[in-house]
Amino acid sequence: MFIGAASGIFAAPKDTLDAQGMKDSNRLESLTFFRFIAAASVVIFHYGRDTQFYKLLPSVLAAGSIAVTFFFVLSGFVIALSSIKKEFSVGGFYVDRLARILPVYLIALVLTLALIGLVGKDTELILSVLMLQSWVSPYPLSLNMPAWSVSVEMAFYLLAPALIVLARKGVGSPVVWIAVSCVFWLATQLVLSSINQSEFATLNPSRAVDIVYYFPPAHFCSFVLGFSGGYAYSRLKAGGAYAQAKNVVLFILSIVVIYALSKTGRVINDFFGEKFAYGSSFYAVVFLFFIYSCAVCNHAIPRFMKGKLSTLLGDASYALYIMQMPVYLLLSRFYPSSATGYELHFWTYFALLLAVSVSLHILVEKPIVKAVKKRRLEANEKIVVAA
Repeated sequence: MFIGAASGIFAAPKDTLDAQGMKDSNRLESLTFFRFIAAASVVIFHYGRDTQFYKLLPSVLAAGSIAVTFFFVLSGFVIALSSIKKEFSVGGFYVDRLARILPVYLIALVLTLALIGLVGKDTELILSVLMLQSWVSPYPLSLNMPAWSVSVEMAFYLLAPALIVLARKGVGSPVVWIAVSCVFWLATQLVLSSINQSEFATLNPSRAVDIVYYFPPAHFCSFVLGFSGGYAYSRLKAGGAYAQAKNVVLFILSIVVIYALSKTGRVINDFFGEKFAYGSSFYAVVFLFFIYSCAVCNHAIPRFMKGKLSTLLGDASYALYIMQMPVYLLLSRFYPSSATGYELHFWTYFALLLAVSVSLHILVEKPIVKAVKKRRLEANEKIVVAA
């Protein structure tokens, strides 16, 4: 199953407040680093499952089929942080989002088409260009397969402005937001589980998979949970040394819980008598626990995770994700694994993908995002002068 994430997931939160009530250094560097770890684990899951390195990974990093939930929760968290306490307009929100995701998305799509051909793929192309492939079965994995999650992310963007407006108006306390989003998550899991066990899934297995794992509404609860967590984090008050020590303990506990759950799927199924969709938002609550704990412990994260190299890798993680298939196809065409063996082929591929991703971030993503923001700022200044 191809999994992944969209640009909102990888965009770093700006000018947030840390748990001490002080300005962060423009972003939560710990989340930037973990974006890279998550994106790299997805790539290894897709193309490196026969490597010795993969066999040594802990189950939570080797279980690529659940990583999509982490990305979607992180997306909601980051969008909340980057929107609630700064100037916001619906138009500006969509311009910023599209400027971030479209350029590299289209580069990946064009390269994929050049490598696999377009004959007989008119419908797939139209849906992919419009980012609607995840809505229509059997097309979620058409063309550049990991891009299905970008389609899901676009659905999140339709929902995000309403959540942002409510949060900015202070409608509901953080506790209420978390509680409501948890109820929404639970209801979603029950629906997905019932689909998994239904006669429809037995008679239409591929369509059921598309609905349970790729259909955007199946993942809305992850985004809403993440947004609620980001809203709660933005309302944090200053805390003392005791609070900070407690946060570190919670962060460690969140890692333990995620690791334990990643190894007990069958036990959970047997206990509840359900067939839960583990790759579709099941882990959203514990991933929010981890992301929130990571945010409040940002000051305690090891320094190497906040360095320039770690930040660069985190910033390039969207390109790392979206380019994984076309780069693999390109390398395999000119340098097949049979020539050198699987292990060397994979690490050559990963090194090339990393170089391509960093280059695209520096040469394409950053300049375009900077130019768009500059144009928007100039347009706003003209409006103010005219008024």
